[in-house]
Amino acid sequence: AFKYLSINRNDISFALIGKNRTFPFMDIDKLISDLDLNESVTYIPYLPEEGIVDMYNLSDLYVYISSYEGEGLPLREAMACGVPTVISPVLKEVTGDCGYVIEEPLNEQLLASTFSKLLDDIPLRKLFISKGLERNKQFSWAKCASETLSLFTELK
Repeated sequence: AFKYLSINRNDISFALIGKNRTFPFMDIDKLISDLDLNESVTYIPYLPEEGIVDMYNLSDLYVYISSYEGEGLPLREAMACGVPTVISPVLKEVTGDCGYVIEEPLNEQLLASTFSKLLDDIPLRKLFISKGLERNKQFSWAKCASETLSLFTELK
């Protein structure tokens, strides 16, 4: 999807963050090289906690395409920093209507056109940013602790 997007745009760069560069059936370094994206992709093997907010604030989009997720803390972090999110359907529970849902997350051309749309359509970007900031207000550690305490009290 990044390759499709970069064909018509030279203002694009991508950051891959995480220690694991080899996933089942896919060597990320080889894929980046094969797609001739070496100049566009920055690999950050480890991002200290104090750098996370800076990375979100430097981002125009946060893409979280996953076939299974248990939580969605990075999505909530991105939304809290005012970054529009692109997600697969399994993450709708976290974002509600605040994330741009890709119904076919393996469709590279659809992903690329979605990225382009969200980068270029300023009113749409602003809509997803404001919805994300509002949605994020529903989540807090205080609320989580309170609800957990209530559950434990009920079970007692």
